[in-house]
This record gives sequence, C-alpha cells and structure tokens, in this order.
Amino acid sequence: MTMHVDEVDEATWQAAWLACPAATFFHSPAWYRLACELEGGRATAHRFRFADGREAVLPMRLSRSFRGLVSRVECGVQNGYGGLLEARPLDGAQRRAIAAWLTSRWQDVVWTGNPHDPSEPFWGAGVAAQDETRVVDLQPFADQLAACHATRRRHWRRAEQDHLSVRLVDAPDGALLQAIYSLYRDHATRWQYTRWLREASYFRQLFAWGGPHVQLVVMYREAHLLGFQMVATGPAAALQLNLATDPEAAEAHAGTYLALETMRLLQARAVARVDLLPSGRLTTVRQYKESLGARPLPFLRERVMGPWASALRSLRRGA
Repeated sequence: MTMHVDEVDEATWQAAWLACPAATFFHSPAWYRLACELEGGRATAHRFRFADGREAVLPMRLSRSFRGLVSRVECGVQNGYGGLLEARPLDGAQRRAIAAWLTSRWQDVVWTGNPHDPSEPFWGAGVAAQDETRVVDLQPFADQLAACHATRRRHWRRAEQDHLSVRLVDAPDGALLQAIYSLYRDHATRWQYTRWLREASYFRQLFAWGGPHVQLVVMYREAHLLGFQMVATGPAAALQLNLATDPEAAEAHAGTYLALETMRLLQARAVARVDLLPSGRLTTVRQYKESLGARPLPFLRERVMGPWASALRSLRRGA
C-alpha cells in the first residue's frame, strides 16, 4: 500500500481538527501545546495520504521514556482522547498501515482511543484496557430535565427557587480568573485531590490558547461566586474540563443546577453533546452522571512496546 507521510504545521493541524466530525478539544493544537507546557515533550502532527485520495492527520506528543533511553509517542495526552482526524474515514488496511508506521519509528507507543469515533479499534494488539466516558445528548431544556432522575429534577427546582444565576463567559478577565482559581483550589483541598492540583497559569493558558473553543460558566447567588464549570468545544462534543463549587452550594443543590444550566446554555449555542469525561473506578460519580441523563461511550487505551522498551519494563518490575 502506498502511503505518503509528512509533518504538518499548526494551521494544517487546526484545519484538520475542525473538519473532523468525531474530534474533540483533546485533539486540538492548543490542548497538546498545554500538555507539553505542563509535562514536557514536543507537540506535532503528521498527515497520512493514500492513493484513493483519503487522508488523515494524527496529533502526537514526542518524548523519551525509561529515563530517556526509549523514544516515546503519545496519541492522546493529559488523560484526553487521541486518534485520527479524518474528514473521510480510512479503511482498516489504511489504519493498520499507520499503526505499522508508528511502531517502526518509536519503541513506546501510547494510544488513547476516541469514544466519539465509531470506527474499529485502532490496534487490536499490544496491552489494552477498556474505558468509557459518559455523554449527554442535548435537547430542548424541558426534555433535558425530563431525562434526568427525579432527584435531580427536584434539586434543580429547589436551586431555581433560591434565585441562583448562571451565565456563560467567553473571555474571562484577570479578576474573574483569579476568583475561579481560588474557588478551584479550595474545592481541591476540601475533596483531598491536591495531588492533581493545577497551577493558575494552566487556566490562563487554556483560555489564551483555546480561544473561542474554551468557555467559562459561572454561578452566583447575588454577587457571591458559588461555582464554575470550564467547557471546551469541538466538532463532536463539549468537554467538561474543570468544575468547582463553594461549600454553600451543597446546601442549595447548586452543583446539579450548574450542570443542567450549563447544558441549557450550550444547547442554545447549537452544541449537540456534552462529554462528562471518564470517571475511572468512582462508581458514585458515574451514577451521578447517569442521573443527569448521561449514557456510556466505550473506548480503548492501548500501549505497544518494542523489544528494547519491553526489556526495560521487565527489568524495572523485577527491581
């Protein structure tokens, strides 16, 4: 099979991302640039062109693993989805050709699938783990509310009576960013996940680099900031990136109100789907998402190692 490969510039990558119906913000140049800023490595994308006219662009981060001894490529970064950007889907043979190209050049290939891409699994080989996210297909708000569990509808109505207000901000200023970061930090401390705490620069860079694709939804009781949710839009779905609430919000059931009102605002902007992201082993979190009308979408996380990388991993495990 004839396959032409070239490294593309960021403008070509951006255009391929926006043209792919299955793509999310996790496939964008901005997300990969942010990942490299946080963890190192180099963000790039390669284009694969075939004789039948089909082509695809693959975002990736290049780095070294096993203390710099092994070349590594990641297709999907910062717990986000990876995968090909295709305006016209490739066939199985073309996907396998890309897989062979990757494993011939890097000893450590990490691939995260895309739950919004209905195509066949990319590898079918290597070390694979099944995962799933939860998504809500947006509809007119009365129908959206009816799709929720009765408890969520009751909580929404109670919060509505408390005169909370929710609005969507496209370009938050420095003062608002500082306010949401303070709320986010307190929320992380309260729920004891400071191990994964982001720096304030993460929020500034996300809005600066994400541009019109990153929005902030804020919730107030009068002038008091009760909570926020950051969402990032792409062709396939809006992603729920970060969320935090004030302790007072629990009494007012404001978390449910924020979630549902965010869906209302996004549906008004013609967004068709919200991805609430994977929950791992947190069963109660999954159940909460399902009570908002979310359904599961599966995907694979896979890793393929060459002989050198496999040997190093065996040595590390035996140490």
